[in-house]
Amino acid sequence: MVGLPFEEDPIAIGAFHVMAKGILIVNSAGNSGPQPSTVSSTSPWIFTIAASNTNRAFVTKVVLGDGKTIVGRSVNFHLNGIKYPLVYGGSSSSRCDAASTGFCSPGCLDSKRVKGKIVLCDSPQNPKEAQVMGAIASIVRSRHADVANSYHHCVLLFSGSKHYYSRSFEGRTKILAVYSLDAPPSQSDTRRVNYSVLGGTSMSCVAAYLKTFHPRRSPSMIQSAIMSTARPMNTSTSPFDHMAEFAYGAGHVNPIADWSMNYTAKSLRLISGENRSCSEEQSQSLAINLNYPSMTVKVRETKPFNLNFRRTVTNVGMAKSTYKAQVLGSELTIRVVPDFLSLKSMYQMRSFTVTVSGQGPEADKLASAHLI
Repeated sequence: MVGLPFEEDPIAIGAFHVMAKGILIVNSAGNSGPQPSTVSSTSPWIFTIAASNTNRAFVTKVVLGDGKTIVGRSVNFHLNGIKYPLVYGGSSSSRCDAASTGFCSPGCLDSKRVKGKIVLCDSPQNPKEAQVMGAIASIVRSRHADVANSYHHCVLLFSGSKHYYSRSFEGRTKILAVYSLDAPPSQSDTRRVNYSVLGGTSMSCVAAYLKTFHPRRSPSMIQSAIMSTARPMNTSTSPFDHMAEFAYGAGHVNPIADWSMNYTAKSLRLISGENRSCSEEQSQSLAINLNYPSMTVKVRETKPFNLNFRRTVTNVGMAKSTYKAQVLGSELTIRVVPDFLSLKSMYQMRSFTVTVSGQGPEADKLASAHLI
């Protein structure tokens, strides 16, 4: 994790005041990674999110002049079976150098050379330039062949000379989403659509979705509900799979599922803006005592340990509900007391203790489990 101390971080301080007003703050984990220490939003009163991949794509086929069929991805790369000449942007200008023209830089393409043709560009930054000059479609080279923006005309992204991917939208994670009629789905576009294919952390609307069904829930309730019902992710294909939950957090959101603090009085005043102080006991409180949906602690490597996590839950389900604790996927010894909670009314609160014992993992490794 990276970032400023909370009392020096303007986002953390501002979010704290908004949270105090009963508003949940959702913030991106950042655009770095997936290397260690690249999460930039870490304050516990902010709901930190990230984008993930999906196991599906919008697939299409592109037939080249030599008859070769390329399977790629697109939502609107349709030329109605008509073949068009293919021209390279780098040879389609009389006023710019080859590199600038190859990138299809603004003002470089010659309309007479690209009009009515498909233009090959060396960069995904300026695909609409070809459209402005009258091109039928663009084929664009990109280091990230799985990333593209939404364009009004056809854009085909490919990673090199052998592997082609056709798309007309951008984002490593793509979903079909409701789209506002107040704005076009792409630049230089006059269309208005009810749905569009979008991606990224900006599409994390589950918190607002949950709030519409449960308007009385506090920010911590909503955050807890989303985290505790998330599905664990498979990290076996990641180079950082040994870090498990530290790589993907609470897991993949399921939208249909119903610290040592050591803060001084000065740092608390800087964050909250209020003249409050902590008792000696509160100042020395351990991080494991924070009533948070997840439970994390650092232990000595390869040494035995025994820890207690105390948590308090609030019933936001049925008035009369019962819950049976179950622990999944761990080589540790984990005991929940009590392991059975009976709740008789809405917003009733009950506490339980999770005792975890075992041998500390090796350096740069972790041991984890899921309590459901």
